[in-house]
Amino acid sequence: MRKIITCILFLAFATTTFCQQIVQKHSLTKEDYLQKSKKQKKTGSILLVGGAGLMITAFIIPRGELVHDGICIGWYCSEEYKNDGIKSAFFIAGGLAALASIPFFITSGKNKRRGNAISASLKTDNASIVSGYSLARINYPALSIKIALK
Repeated sequence: MRKIITCILFLAFATTTFCQQIVQKHSLTKEDYLQKSKKQKKTGSILLVGGAGLMITAFIIPRGELVHDGICIGWYCSEEYKNDGIKSAFFIAGGLAALASIPFFITSGKNKRRGNAISASLKTDNASIVSGYSLARINYPALSIKIALK
């Protein structure tokens, strides 16, 4: 009897230690997807406008004083001005910000499609029921849930 109880305790211990825990995954609602889409679109717009602003600023900044004449090879002459480094930094930062906005716009569109694909509604349906020798139609409330699986 002692061996059986010991075996049962070991089995109970083994099943509780090696089992996986159930993870409750929070499913997003339509409003959650649409809110997420709105935030991502706003972030993408801010990055795009900010990047365009930095690129325009790079063109507006004056060249400054001529620092180095450079080397002329044929028709090409490289000249260095005082603000060339600042201008190129603004232009590169603006271009990177504008490129960083693309994934935000793409995921915003995907989340908007997911949000619009989920819909729930309460409607009234009709049913035909045979009662005795006649056919009766009754109305009953029904909950309709539509989820597009794409």
